Amino acid sequence: MRADVIAFVAIIGLLSVACAGGGRGRLDPEAKDHLDRNRAALDRLEYGMTAEAAGAIMGHTPIVPPWVNAWKIGPQRVDNPLDTLEFESPTGDSYRVARYAIELFGNPNCPFVRGEATLRPLIFLEGKLVGWRWSYLESAMQRPLTAEETEFRFGGFCGRAAEESHEPSDSASPRDDQGAPSASNPDTRQ
Repeated sequence: MRADVIAFVAIIGLLSVACAGGGRGRLDPEAKDHLDRNRAALDRLEYGMTAEAAGAIMGHTPIVPPWVNAWKIGPQRVDNPLDTLEFESPTGDSYRVARYAIELFGNPNCPFVRGEATLRPLIFLEGKLVGWRWSYLESAMQRPLTAEETEFRFGGFCGRAAEESHEPSDSASPRDDQGAPSASNPDTRQ
């Protein structure tokens, strides 16, 4: 075998071991507390709240993600909310969606740093909270949402980096309701 092919195979082998092995990012206790608060805050939301009132319940403190690394690859903090997106339904309703992280995963020690977040939407119509589930927004948009709309991921080459699952506790379990009816989502069974 040629020397350059052998070197390439050796490098790929080392990268695979580095990405699959230990050294995965862990959430620090403060970040875990913020994520727990985000999940618990979902139970305190009420239909018709203003964006300001819902934001006050969810909080605005940035979270230090588990993929933070010395090379400053990827975001070094996750804002609360991560961001806000605008959606226009087929019926002309304009929805504003604030995306909040409820779980964070990442691996700062992989040569190709990877990070991901499980997001939960706060969905506003005419400045009032109408829902906080992706299925509600899909119903309002009358289409499936894309991964870019519902997820946050960056990096590659290193599968899911969650060393420990940070599952919501029973007290912070998501509510069954998905949102109040609106002009573009008249189905009250949601």
